Amino acid sequence: MCLSVVKGGVAMQILDYRREIERYGFPARLERELAGLFQKLNGQPGKRRRTDALVSHKTRYRRFVNVCATLRDLAQVGYQIESIYNLKEKHVAALVVRWESEGQTVGTIENKLSYLRTLCKWVGKPGMIGAGATYSAKSGSFKRPGAAQVDKSWEGNGIDPVELLERVARHDEVVSLQLELQWAFGIRMEEACLLRPVTALRQALGTGKVLIEHGTKGGRPRSVTVDQVWPLEVLTRAAQPAVSRTGTMIPREYTLDRWKDHYYYVVRRKCGLTKKDLGSTGHGARHSYLQRKFEAITGKPAPVKGGSNYDPELLEWAMREVVERAGHSRPAKGQAYLGQILVRGRGAGRSRAVLRW
Repeated sequence: MCLSVVKGGVAMQILDYRREIERYGFPARLERELAGLFQKLNGQPGKRRRTDALVSHKTRYRRFVNVCATLRDLAQVGYQIESIYNLKEKHVAALVVRWESEGQTVGTIENKLSYLRTLCKWVGKPGMIGAGATYSAKSGSFKRPGAAQVDKSWEGNGIDPVELLERVARHDEVVSLQLELQWAFGIRMEEACLLRPVTALRQALGTGKVLIEHGTKGGRPRSVTVDQVWPLEVLTRAAQPAVSRTGTMIPREYTLDRWKDHYYYVVRRKCGLTKKDLGSTGHGARHSYLQRKFEAITGKPAPVKGGSNYDPELLEWAMREVVERAGHSRPAKGQAYLGQILVRGRGAGRSRAVLRW
C-alpha cells in the first residue's frame, strides 16, 4: 500500500513498509525488524554527504525494494534468516555468486551491495561487507568501469535529434519537450519532468543560468549556464503546456510515478529509443550535451569520439565544467560521459589520467 505525498508541487507515492513487506513472505520477526528499521532510518544518508538533508523518496524506495529482493534471493539460495541481525558475510558471498551466475553486471551487483552496506550500518555491523571482488568467483574481472568504453550519445549512434524529437512529439508533445530539455541542458529525466519552465525561463533571461533543484541526484541543486540562444527557445515552448498548479509540464491527472511510466512507454515502446534498437537511450541526450560542452572548450571531440592531445589548461577547464554541469561532486565522474582522459607523461609512450582538482 502506498501513501500520497507532495514533493515540489507534484504528488508522489511513498511506501507503507509494513504492508509491502508482507508480500515477500519473510519470517514474522524479520518482517517486524525490517519495517521498524526502514520506518525509522530510511531517510538517513547511507554515507557522509555535504549536507545533513534527508535522502529523496526515490532513494528510500530503491533501498527498500532492493533490500527486500536481496533477502528473497538469499532465501532462494538456502539461507532463510529469521532475523536481520543474523546476516553474515557468508550470506553476502553466496548472493554475489548467485548474481554473477545470472549474468548480472558488476554495476548492478555493486549497487545491491551498497544497499546492503546501509542496512548493515543500521544493525550495528558497519564494515562487515567488503569490496564486491572479495566475493566474486571471477575477481580478476570484477571491476566497474569508471570511463565510458563506447559512445552513448545520440549523435554517436547515428540518431538525428531533430527527427527523433519530432517522432516522439507525434505520440506525446510533452514527453518530446521533456526529452528535448535533457538534450538542451544536460539534465536527467526526472529533473526534466520536475522542471518549472516558466521559472527557468525567467532565470535564464535574468541571470543567464537555470537552477536545477527538483529531482536531482542526492538532492543537490545546481545551476546550468545558458550560453546559447536555442535553449531559451526550448524553454519558451516548454512553458506553454506548464500546469499552473505545479509549474511543471506533468498533466494534472498524473502523479510523478504514473507520468514516468507513461514517459518511458512513449520513449521506449512507441519510439524505440533503447540501447537494443537504436544503440542509445533517453539518457544519451545527457551524453550528447556534455560532449558538446567539452568540445566547445577544448576544440576537440571527447576521447570516446576519438579526441586526444588536449591542451592541459583547456582540458582541466573542460573537465571541471562538465562535472559541474552534470551535477556530480567527483572529477572522475566526467569520464563516464567522455571516455578515459589521458595526457602524455614523461617518457615515450607513457600517459596518465589527468584529474587534478
